[in-house]
Amino acid sequence: MKLSLRNCLADSHVVASIAIAVLIVWSLESMLRAVFYLIGTALWNVPDLVCSFGRADRLVLVESMIMIGTLCLRAFCFLAASWLLSRLAYGEGPLRTLMKYRAIVGRRNYA
Repeated sequence: MKLSLRNCLADSHVVASIAIAVLIVWSLESMLRAVFYLIGTALWNVPDLVCSFGRADRLVLVESMIMIGTLCLRAFCFLAASWLLSRLAYGEGPLRTLMKYRAIVGRRNYA
């Protein structure tokens, strides 16, 4: 019998579902960090428009934009990984998969 990655992941509902949920949570966390960093940059690091931008001000703005871009890229990568894992394992999107297998993962038949 030939085993494929899709069959192995689909047979172990718990592992694939938890991996998808963790990747989605990491994606949300990265996006929230990017939003908070953007708000912090907008409130405290942007100088007044009346003054001319000095070298240090431009450096702070460039570093902030690089950090925000990195966090958004990280969030996108986590979301793409959860989508890819969900498509490989179940053939559906990640949210539909989590809603479908929530009852299976949450069901405990311990004595």
